[in-house]
This record gives sequence, C-alpha cells and structure tokens, in this order.
Amino acid sequence: MRSISAVRSLLLMLSVCLFASVSGAAPLLIAEQAAKPESLAIPYQMYRLDNGLTVILHPDHSDPLVHVNVTYHVGSAREVQGMTGFAHFFEHMMFQGSKHVGDQQHFQLIQEAGGSSNGMTGQDLTHYFETVPANELEKMLWLEADRMGFLLEAVSQKKFEIQRDTVKNERGQTVDNQPYGRVGEVLGESLYPRNHPYSWQPIGYIDDLNRVDVNDLKRFFLRWYGPNNATLTIGGDFKPKQALAWVERYFAPIPAGPAVSKPLLQPVALERPRHVTYEDNIQLPLLLVTYPTAVAPGSEAEAALDIFADKLAGSKNSILYQQLVKPGLALNASASFECSELDCNLQLMLQPNPQKLTSLQPLAEQVQQSLAEFAQQGITAADLARIKGIVRADTIWGRESVEEKVNQLAYGQVIFGDPNATLRSMQLLNQVTAEQVLQAYQDHIANKPALWLSVIPKGQRQWQVAKPDYQPAERKLVPYQHEAAPALRPVVDTFDRSRMPQSGAALVRAIPPLWKATLTKQIEVWGSRNTEIPAVTLTITLPGGRRVESPQEAGLASLTAMLVRQGTQRLSGEQLSEELQRLGSSISFSAGNYNTLITVSSLAENLPQTLKLVDELLNTPALRESDFVRIKNQRLQSLRQGEQEPGQLAEDAFYRQVYGAASPLSQPDGGYAA
Repeated sequence: MRSISAVRSLLLMLSVCLFASVSGAAPLLIAEQAAKPESLAIPYQMYRLDNGLTVILHPDHSDPLVHVNVTYHVGSAREVQGMTGFAHFFEHMMFQGSKHVGDQQHFQLIQEAGGSSNGMTGQDLTHYFETVPANELEKMLWLEADRMGFLLEAVSQKKFEIQRDTVKNERGQTVDNQPYGRVGEVLGESLYPRNHPYSWQPIGYIDDLNRVDVNDLKRFFLRWYGPNNATLTIGGDFKPKQALAWVERYFAPIPAGPAVSKPLLQPVALERPRHVTYEDNIQLPLLLVTYPTAVAPGSEAEAALDIFADKLAGSKNSILYQQLVKPGLALNASASFECSELDCNLQLMLQPNPQKLTSLQPLAEQVQQSLAEFAQQGITAADLARIKGIVRADTIWGRESVEEKVNQLAYGQVIFGDPNATLRSMQLLNQVTAEQVLQAYQDHIANKPALWLSVIPKGQRQWQVAKPDYQPAERKLVPYQHEAAPALRPVVDTFDRSRMPQSGAALVRAIPPLWKATLTKQIEVWGSRNTEIPAVTLTITLPGGRRVESPQEAGLASLTAMLVRQGTQRLSGEQLSEELQRLGSSISFSAGNYNTLITVSSLAENLPQTLKLVDELLNTPALRESDFVRIKNQRLQSLRQGEQEPGQLAEDAFYRQVYGAASPLSQPDGGYAA
C-alpha cells in the first residue's frame, strides 16, 4: 500500500468528478495497490466519502460474482459492564428489515438473487457479507445502505423481544448446554478483571439481556453504526467507476455518527500463577494454559512468538507432540500465539489420554519441562524453513477466492490501517531469525506466571492440576436506568430510495474447458486449468469406502485412511509432516460412503515432489502398530465424547432411519466404540 501525492490526488479527484455526491465532493482516493507480476499483494483502490465511510474496491473478473463486506469497528470490546451482548444482538437485528426493506426480506432478496449472506460478531469487529451474481451488485449496496441509514425506523418492541429470545436460545444451545461451551467464558473471567472488555464473550450474559430495552439498542446503534466507523469492501466482477457511483448514491447521504477513536492496548499481567478448575458435563478433561503478554498485534515480537508456538506444538516434530502425543500420554496438544486488537496471549491446549493418565498434573509438568527444553534448543534453520514454507503456501491459497481476499483487505484496514496487512505479516515472519524467537520467548514467556485452567468432568476433582487458588471477582450488575432513545440522524436523499434497484444484465463467463486423459491400468484423469494462483489441487478417488464395511467393521474405512497418512516405510510420520510443511503442501486421506479420497494441495513449483510423496503413501505405507494404537485411542475417545453431542446423536439416528439398520451407510462414520 502506498499513499499518493497531493498533485496526483487532485488529478484523481478530477477524473472521478462524474461520481460527485449530493454534497458535490467526489470520493477521495486515499491509497491503492497496483497489480504486480509475481507479487502476493492484493491489488485495490481505497476511497473515503465525506461522511467517513471507507470504501475498498478489488476487481477480479475470474468469475461472474461479487462479494460485498461491510465491517463495523465494533464488537463486544466496545460494550460496558452490565450491558454485554449488544454487538452480537445487533447482528441479529440487522437482518430483520429496515425502512425500505420488509421484515425478513433481507435474506430472502439475496437468496432469490442466487446468493448467500451472513454476519459474524467478534470481540473487535462485526462483519456483514454476501456473495451474489455480479449483476446484483447495485441491489446489494442498496440493501446494505438501507440498514446502515434506516434500520432504527423499522425496529419495534416486538422484533426486539423476538430476537432477544433468539439470542437466549442460541446461548443455551452453543454455550450453556454444549460440552466445553462455557470454557471460553470461564477463561476470560479468570484471566481479565471484570472491567476488561475481553472478560466477557460476544454473546453476553442473560442477566444483561433481560434488563435492557429497545431504546438501549437504538442508542448502541447510533453510537457505533455510523459510516465513519465502517469499511465497505467490494471484490469480484464489476467496473470500479460504476461501483463507486452506486456507493456514492446509496451511502453518501447517510450522516456520520459520533467520532470513534482506535482503542488502546489493554494487556493484563499476572502477579503469580493462577489455578482455576471448571467442572463441566464432559467425559474428557482438558488443560488450558494461557500466558498473557504485552506484545502488540502486528509487531515483530508477534511474528517471533508465532514461530515459537509452532515449535512448541505445531507439528509432529514439535516438543509437546514428541513428549506427550507420540508416547500416548495426550490425545492432542496444540499451541498458538493469539492476538486480538487489545492484547496477545500464548494459548496451550492439552487433552490427556485417560487410559494412561488419571490427572492433568503430568501434562502441566511436561509443559514446564518443554519450555525449559526450548530455552536450551531454540529454533533450528530447518524449523524456520518449514514454517516459512507453511506461511508462503497459506498466503498463496488465501488468494484463491474473492471472499477470502475481501475479508483480508477489510480486516487489515480496520485493525491495522493497511489492507495488505496479511502480506506484511508474512514478510515479518520471513524475516524472523532464530535469535529473535529465543529473545521474544525470554522477554514475554520465560518465568512468567500463567493461568492454568483445568476443565474436568463433574465431581472428578482428582483430575485438576492443582487446588484452585483464584476466584474471579463476583459479577455485579451495575445500576441501570432506562433512558429515551436519542433522535435519529436524518438522511436527505435526492432520489426515491424506496425503489429497489433492478437486476443488471446477467454476465456470462466461459466455463474453463475440461480435458481428459487415460493413464496405464485404465486410470482416468479429468482436469481444468486455472491461472489465478500458482497452485494445484487434485483428488484421487478409489472405489470402496463405508459401503463395503461389514457390521463388525464399522469405522474401518475411516481408520485405515487415518493410518495410511501416518508415514511411509522410508519416512516416519514426523519426517513426512516436516517435508510437506517445507513444501507448503498437504495430503489427506478420507473415507466417504462409496470411495476413499486422497486430496492433494501443492504449490505448482513443488508439485513433482508432492506427487512422489503421494506415490510413497499409496505403495509403501508404513502401517506401524504404534501409530495404529495411538489413532485408535484418539478415535475411541472421540466416539465417547460424541455420545454427549446432541447433534451427533441426532445425525446417527437420522442415518439409521434413512438407510435402515441393515445398510453399512446407517453406521456412524467413525464406527462404534465396541
């Protein structure tokens, strides 16, 4: 991304004067990224309207569709104690109709256009997005502008009550009555003080939702949902000048809301280790370890600690995998350095194997030993090469879909002020040295206190890491007084906004031609060529799958697919994993109803080496007893946990009814524990 000079700004403003808004001012081009051969930067043009709306345009004519994303810089972190859940509540309300769009019509209009739509609320942002045929772009912009400028005129007490009940039900299904559903909430309450906005989850608390009214919702909207707190990103098959004219027409008349400042970092620091125990309706215990840091998102320290987390538990060669998962003490071990807008933390998650452990304490001891081991070993050149291969591949694959590119541009601009922040993160990772990784570990993790959260089955305190020594402060409802909603910000139009735009002429794109070939032994090959990214995907289909399992062999096809992927006679599982990560490739085996599928993804430059590994896995798989025992134990524990998942139980019952008990397809994908 680069800023343009004042002279060029003036010339560009003159060149787009035909798109002047009602105020007479043209959208101001504030930044752009030109398309460059071999560059991974996403090309775009970024404009700003008089009312503060940021507009990012990314033309991509590879498919006749467009993806529209409106990101508001508001999430649960903008809420206050006693009034939580509003950002998520608003996500629901934004689909209930606006002044010129009837009740429940937003979804329906998009579906009738052949598109899809949804929204997502997080701690820092709220996204609304839709993907539609390219000839429906004007209608989508009309829809998004109507709920930005005219939502409150269609909000009623009845709608408010209906959606409040919907949110309560959602919390019941996904949080309160879901195994591990409250773990995130307990972690936030245990790590942060009550006044920290990350101490509560986006879905909020039922007590808070119960006592607010429709006027509170209106105040929240008028505070945070102005165009000056939003970024509109459009990607796909459109003409930039035409799209910009439509944006001006529908969005420019909407008045700006109150000024919004970028939130400051709010890291937390623990004076001593905290041990918290949470009893849940689960079968498998879980250990979560969180090291809070003062690292800033997007910094060199974040990049270094991303690499450290990968070394700790990011591959089969990682320290925790070798010490815990491979010998069977743990079913899973993962580590990640998680950054939100207000802070960054190291997160470890470990799940014990109950056949070998009766307490989480050995896992906690191994975490401490692994940290000490890292301090001695550090990062090798092979580690850096492997991680950089993964990062490069992820960056390239992230350019495959218009939706993913739009999401990256929107997130980068809102959080970092740089639409191509993802590319900058990759560049930082590529520049990190082994010395920087070790230094970041010593500065932010070594000898620092952590939160140790033991998630255990109800009544089984013998599993906890240690006796609890920390209790989150009691949640007290702050004094609350109903207030009248402030006046709406009037929108003055020079056109009839009630008239919905008509669909444009359908765009026709030629379907890429398919080619066909026959290899020896009558192997058929079908393919098509796509030059958008330098990568290849292929699928090998082998007859078989679940339909050939006998009742006594339920789950065998899936188990076999998992085992084949564990290595070859030449390569151990760790060596295979390291080689694939270095290449930036992936090879997966899975069992379907009628086939076993081998799915391969590779950068084009590394396809020959990747296919050699596929050949090895097919013709000389290791099929080691130790791998078999480990993955069978993992599958057994997964099946037992699934017995507590309502969705899994319903799915199993459904297929028994559809296929009948005599059919192999009525059996669960993973088989039965027996």
